[in-house]
Amino acid sequence: MIIFKQNLFIIILLCFFTPAVISSCSLLDTTPAKVPAYLYVQKLGFTTMNTGTVVQGDPSSKFVDVWMYDNGNALGNIGLPAIIPDPKNGLTEIEFDAGIMKSGQDEDRVPYPFTSRVTFPNTLLSPNKTDTFNPVFKYLPETRFEINEGFETLGSSMAFSYDTAHNTKGVIISKVKDSINLIPSIVLGKYSGKIVMPSNSQFRILSSEFLKETLEPSLGTPVYLEIDYKSDLPIDIEMWAFDQNGSNLIQLPQLLTNPTSYWNKVYICLDQDIINKNPGTLFQITISLYNGSDVNQTTFLDNIKLVHF
Repeated sequence: MIIFKQNLFIIILLCFFTPAVISSCSLLDTTPAKVPAYLYVQKLGFTTMNTGTVVQGDPSSKFVDVWMYDNGNALGNIGLPAIIPDPKNGLTEIEFDAGIMKSGQDEDRVPYPFTSRVTFPNTLLSPNKTDTFNPVFKYLPETRFEINEGFETLGSSMAFSYDTAHNTKGVIISKVKDSINLIPSIVLGKYSGKIVMPSNSQFRILSSEFLKETLEPSLGTPVYLEIDYKSDLPIDIEMWAFDQNGSNLIQLPQLLTNPTSYWNKVYICLDQDIINKNPGTLFQITISLYNGSDVNQTTFLDNIKLVHF
C-alpha cells in the first residue's frame, strides 16, 4: 500500500512538470546556426621606402603569423598559410597585423609593433565562401632607425667598428653578393657582410653608443634589433649598459643563434632591458663569433637594424 502511494505521487509530479518542460523547450532558439565566411592568407608581403630623406633599407622580413580582425574585433592569429572562419556575413572591414617570433622564441609570437596594420575596407563576406587576402606591410612612418646596416654602400660599415681587443688576426671580412636564399620572405640587397673565421679565432664588432632617452622617448615603447644571418657558427648578440663616464658596465645577453646553412632572420626585443636602467645610461650592441674548430668557418650578416619610435 505504501509503495502504491509513492508511485502515484511520482505519476502526479510527472503530469505536473511535463507541460512546463515542453513549454520551456519551445522557447529555445531553433534558428539554424549562421554559416561562416572564411578568410585565407597565403603569404605576407613587405615593402620599404628609400628616398632622399627616408632610408629604411631592404624589405627583409620573417613574418610567421597573421593576426586577423573584423571591424576591430579580433578573430585570432594563426601561422601561414592561414585560413580562419569569420561568423560575420555581409559588408565589413577586414584588418591584418604581421606576426613575428619575439626574440626568436617560437612560443612567444606577437604582432610586430613597427609594421602598419593593413586594412581591406568594404569587404563583402558571404556564407561558406573563402576570400583570399595577401596583405603587404610596411614600416610605420614614425619608425626611427638608429642602426641600418645593409652593406650596400661603398667602403667600410659606419654602423659598427671592429673590436681590436677581441679580434684574432687572420679573420677575413668582405662584402659579397650571396644568392643562396631559401626563405622567400627575406629579400637581400646586392651585398651582405661575409666573415671568414680561421681555426681557433674570435671576432667581435661594436655598434655606436646610444643614450636611453634616444632609444626610448616614452616609457614602454618598443625597441627591436633586426638581423639577417647565415652562419657556420653560433652568433652571440649582446647589449651593454654603462654610465656616460664609462663606469658600471653591465652585460645584457640577448640571443645566441644556432648555426644555419640558410638565411634566417631574428627580431630581438630590447626594450625591457632599456626600461630597467636609469636615465642617462648608454647602450651598445655587440655581435661576436668564436671558432674553436680546426677548419675555417664562414658567417654572413645583413640588414642589421635597430628600430624604435
